[in-house]
Amino acid sequence: MNNIFTLRLILIKYWFLLPFLFAFSSDSPRSQYAIPIAAWSVASADLDLDGDLDIVTGHNYCEQTKWSGIAISENLGSGTYNLKDSLFFYGGQTTLLCCQLDNIANFEIIFRKWLTNQLIGILYNNNYSDTYFLSPNSTDPIHDLTTGDVDNNGLKDIIFCSNEGQYWGVFYNYGYKNFSPPEFHYLQGYYPMSIQCGDLNGDNRDDVVITGQIIEIFYSRTSGFERKALDLEAFKDKVAIIDFNKDGLVDIVADNSQVVNSIWTNIYKNTGNEIFTKLDDHFSIPGAGKFSVKDYNNDSLPDIAYLLNFPDTTGTGIIDTIGGIKIFYNLGNFQLSDPQFIPLDNYREGGRNIHSADFDGNGFMDFAIVRISYYPLEYNLELLFNDGNGHFVPNPLGINERNKKSGIASFGCYPNPFSENTTFEYEIQKTALVELSIYSLQGKLIQRLTNQIQKGGHYTIQWCGISRVANQHKPCALIAYLKVNGQICQSIKLINY
Repeated sequence: MNNIFTLRLILIKYWFLLPFLFAFSSDSPRSQYAIPIAAWSVASADLDLDGDLDIVTGHNYCEQTKWSGIAISENLGSGTYNLKDSLFFYGGQTTLLCCQLDNIANFEIIFRKWLTNQLIGILYNNNYSDTYFLSPNSTDPIHDLTTGDVDNNGLKDIIFCSNEGQYWGVFYNYGYKNFSPPEFHYLQGYYPMSIQCGDLNGDNRDDVVITGQIIEIFYSRTSGFERKALDLEAFKDKVAIIDFNKDGLVDIVADNSQVVNSIWTNIYKNTGNEIFTKLDDHFSIPGAGKFSVKDYNNDSLPDIAYLLNFPDTTGTGIIDTIGGIKIFYNLGNFQLSDPQFIPLDNYREGGRNIHSADFDGNGFMDFAIVRISYYPLEYNLELLFNDGNGHFVPNPLGINERNKKSGIASFGCYPNPFSENTTFEYEIQKTALVELSIYSLQGKLIQRLTNQIQKGGHYTIQWCGISRVANQHKPCALIAYLKVNGQICQSIKLINY
């Protein structure tokens, strides 16, 4: 059954959702959308492989509508969206991931399904009829989940943790719909709040980091997992694994929003040989909730963005009706700037969730915010577009005008899709600083092909593909960005199979 036919069936059965499904019109703000009720989680991926990022939202079960599931908003180009599919799955979809699980270019949607049972759902290849469920065989709720290649077989495994069950587990991925039974690892002395994976020691095996009252690392060895305590008095509930100072070693960023009206962030610096140094508490942020660690100003250093609840900013006990986002920019050497505040209107929602990605294709990280509410909101999905100059604006930013100003006449590549090599061609009309770089769809730099001053003329550059650069041997989608004098002028979607 294809997605269009599935959508028709759902709309017939759930006709009362129609006012909330298609509220976007030509005179609506291009950054605000009405999606199905009880939106809770948000992620993105190029689901239709057309070169731009689509948005996926997870929705909890709502008694008013008798509906829950996943909604897919299609990117129509340069950050304008239209709801394409609304897929019914009973239970709450409070955790949502998009990644490639098998050896084809399409992305999978992974979601946590709960209420009557604890299941992890996988929607393969953007196909509703190709859905697969994994069961941890436990009644304990799954609190968090992530993916990582912990056994180094080239396929991402699914890793999860249960706060109430006081354990974490892994489903080993052996290919399309072929997973191992769950392997459990029980914890003592704390209850897990968050789980993430990353290669902490450079051995090409993803390790597991778990936060709670303490932080523990489970190093993936060929003989199994080796457990090491990182911080015995952490009290952290969120964690990110990222090379924060760009020294080639991934660090750990953890924070805690369980303390009322405050959040403390720690960075654990990786000094090599599986040794981490806990840096001083960096800052306390009143009213902070979710956080995202991404490069928001395109200087190659990851920054930290916090989604604020509605804090008492005046000290009067009156809850602020605005709230918003605070970004701390990375100044290098683990130093952070004063925060940039981005206000968000309050529609009296019960909460918010946040996701960062480049939705309009201009090379800078944007924000997608879902508003959590079990009653209809005029807008419960909001996008803020990054113009690269410290502003987050309500409309997508095109690149055609930049092409004219920079003097770019053409940009292309062939073959595309390609297996081993592809050739880029571009023409500039005047002398300029030209940079051609390859990025993953998640914004990670794969390779910079050129970064030099070039005279006006026609140029060609051959590229060998990601397998020789990043030791990745499965099909993937990439983005090639052409910058002129520091400004992104054009991008090309690549398929390397």
